[in-house]
Amino acid sequence: MGTTMECWSARPSLDEEILMNGPDRSEAFSPPPPPPKRKPRRPLSLSAAIAAFKTSLRPSLTVRSTGAEISRWMLSPADVASPSDGSPPLFRGRRCWLYPVAGAPPGAAYEIQLRPDLLEIMSSGHINVLRVHGLLLHDTLGLCQVAEYKPGGSLEGLIRRTRGGLPGAAVRRLAADIAAGLKFFNDRGAAYRDLNARRVLLDGGGGACLGAVAAAAAVTGAAAAEYETAGYRWRAPEVIGGDPETAAETWMSNVYSFGMVVWEMVAGEAAYGGCSPVQAALGVAAGGLRPEIPAGCPPPLAALMRSCWHADPRRRPTFSHILSVLSAASVNVNVSVNANANVNVVHPC
Repeated sequence: MGTTMECWSARPSLDEEILMNGPDRSEAFSPPPPPPKRKPRRPLSLSAAIAAFKTSLRPSLTVRSTGAEISRWMLSPADVASPSDGSPPLFRGRRCWLYPVAGAPPGAAYEIQLRPDLLEIMSSGHINVLRVHGLLLHDTLGLCQVAEYKPGGSLEGLIRRTRGGLPGAAVRRLAADIAAGLKFFNDRGAAYRDLNARRVLLDGGGGACLGAVAAAAAVTGAAAAEYETAGYRWRAPEVIGGDPETAAETWMSNVYSFGMVVWEMVAGEAAYGGCSPVQAALGVAAGGLRPEIPAGCPPPLAALMRSCWHADPRRRPTFSHILSVLSAASVNVNVSVNANANVNVVHPC
């Protein structure tokens, strides 16, 4: 399977004013922090860890994995090297990121929930989905997902560095990349989880891809608690207001979150900045709260965002339709948008 490096180098660069400050190195060099330490019960060898892996998902997602299937995703420690100068680790000579699996520290025994379907999607090499190479038992981080390195940092960092929102042509180009990645997930029966600007990564040459999602997790309940309390500003109302035990992301909730990310690119700021996460959640789920479209936003793009936020999930556009709208010439217009866009706050914050 080839890498995507050659594909990125052929992409056009973002406008000079976007790249004048360089890539966002802070996020590019900082994978998620390791989980809290806990007392190890017994050391595990690679073969013992593979034998201990099990799947325990709700019925619609259950995949009974054999040791042979698990071992397919396990990488050898020799595949990943950690440079002594503190630079990103190397996977077979190329820079990579290590994403620690929550609740799976080194030297401990644990049961793992595995999503082989997500690993299949993320290892496919799609240009708009961060490539995950596999799983690794790391000496100090424990069980990790090993993913390719993107030098441009996150979309959130780019938005933060850009005054007054991104130019219209850049919004259209980046939005199309995000939509293509989401369509790839959805077409394979999976929904992307917790989409937001921080989880969209840039290649440094004008392209964007979806960051890695957790395809493995220790059965501790910690991951579920984090999911319930984070990301309200981007999450669809039916997910916020649903039963925490059964509510799940769908292609329709992905469309809603996509509209929120597009709004951030246009407005140049995070939505509901004056609200706490809980206040934003109440406003979205119970009060119909949506961000106000900034003045100067191209009408087709404004209409697209509003349709993505429709209260009835079934009436939101598909990603095929979204891509057709973004490819239309009428959207490819450079505009100046208001950096101080107001937010239509229904519930006082």
